[in-house]
Amino acid sequence: MEAKNANLSALRIDRAADPAAPTPGARRWLVIGLPGAAGVGLASLLSFARVSTLNFGSFSEIGFGFALSPGVITSALIFAVVMGVVGGFLPAVRAARLNIVNALRAS
Repeated sequence: MEAKNANLSALRIDRAADPAAPTPGARRWLVIGLPGAAGVGLASLLSFARVSTLNFGSFSEIGFGFALSPGVITSALIFAVVMGVVGGFLPAVRAARLNIVNALRAS
């Protein structure tokens, strides 16, 4: 716990000055949940679209639509979380190894 307070002190952040700030756990779910919900919302708009193609040889038409089921939503959200964890793991490991004061001086 002291290392966290030392890092906040190095950044000149006083946790008591902003008690309304979201906790790290709440921020994590905001980062995961908001883009996932936005993606599901945009994908649900595709259910109103219908795509068709015409075979000019036989003049037959093939049409299909987008069906969004709870299973598809669950799979998409799980995939998004896994990709976020995998994509954020290596930068997080590198950042965790840096001395915070030196990292701030470098940027």
